[in-house]
Amino acid sequence: MELVPKNDYAKRKAYYLPHHAVLRDSRTTKLRVVFDASAKSTSGYSLNDILMVGPRVQRDVYPILVSFRTFQIAVCADLEKMFRQIWISSEDTNWQRILWRDNPKETVKEYRLTTVTYGTSCAPYLSTRTLTQLAFDERGKGPLSPCIVFMKILLQELWKLNLEWDEPIPEDLNKQWTTFRKELHLIEKMKIPRTIAWTDSTITLAWLKTEPYRWQPFVANRVSKIQTTIPSVEWCHVSGIENPADLGTRGLLPSQLVAHDQWIHGPLWLNQPMNETSSYKIPETFSFPDNALKEKKSVVTCVAKIVPLPEFIDRISSFTKLVRVCAWILRFIKNSRSPVSRTFGYLKSSELHTAVVTIVRLIQQVEFPNEFKCLFQGNPLPKDNKLLPLNLFFVILREFFG
Repeated sequence: MELVPKNDYAKRKAYYLPHHAVLRDSRTTKLRVVFDASAKSTSGYSLNDILMVGPRVQRDVYPILVSFRTFQIAVCADLEKMFRQIWISSEDTNWQRILWRDNPKETVKEYRLTTVTYGTSCAPYLSTRTLTQLAFDERGKGPLSPCIVFMKILLQELWKLNLEWDEPIPEDLNKQWTTFRKELHLIEKMKIPRTIAWTDSTITLAWLKTEPYRWQPFVANRVSKIQTTIPSVEWCHVSGIENPADLGTRGLLPSQLVAHDQWIHGPLWLNQPMNETSSYKIPETFSFPDNALKEKKSVVTCVAKIVPLPEFIDRISSFTKLVRVCAWILRFIKNSRSPVSRTFGYLKSSELHTAVVTIVRLIQQVEFPNEFKCLFQGNPLPKDNKLLPLNLFFVILREFFG
């Protein structure tokens, strides 16, 4: 929580949370502050009325209960003050303002809550979704990533076997797991004095030594992000064989990780003075060939077969008139084919209905020629066709198509 700056007092886009204290002697937290985000404002709406609750991200209760009873001993854990450990955007803090003073003699001051607040409708989703995203972003990172990769590879091999829960795993995989479990305690002895990151790509080094706008958008965005994040770094080159970062994608046993000096300390020459590693430095400027930065333009031509609609459709702007004209044309065609049983007089409702279907059919033939052809031939639509969920079917108008 922080004081609202005086220059923000006049901002009209703000919401003041009513709050009160709840005192319970039987709970671990005796005094708890409750914020009422459902209180209506002068607009007739509350903060919870305009907030998106968000979908549920946690698992269903049934699989949680089944997992809870899987082992003999169940362990429960909780994140202490979970909501208060998750920051919200500074632009949204004005929607969580409160009024407070330490004693009645002081002037009321305006504060704003800077973390997820209990009582808002979106708080459960924001907290659990943040934890999910953190777990996703931080996966496979850190000095223990080779061991983590080793276990992931082992799990992948187990999934490929498609074994049942009561089936024993193969002896070779069981041996790898047993070895890993026995050596796991060795990680406690590992100490990391410092971390140094280099790159083994000379192309990347060349990109980083130039302005991002000179490259394609994908490369330019990556280069700009690196230059903004670490602007004052001196880039050097390391060969792929001596690059310790490659170990993080191959996987190592704990015994191999502990004994792998290159993963902990980097290449041997890294501890030497920089003047002795000058061969790994790159020049401040690069000379690119003339055609390296030459702009290349591509011209793409799309050829499409256009099936025009009948001319009378484009000449009529009223749909009602179009239906009647089409109905007269269909009657003329029918009377021409069957001179004995001709139809005379005013148009019938059945003829108008047939005219509407015919117009729709003609438009479908133009806009969806491939789909129309498949249905006409009795073939199913491809699985990637966007019209497949509509459950299309084909109807033959025998009065018109014969």
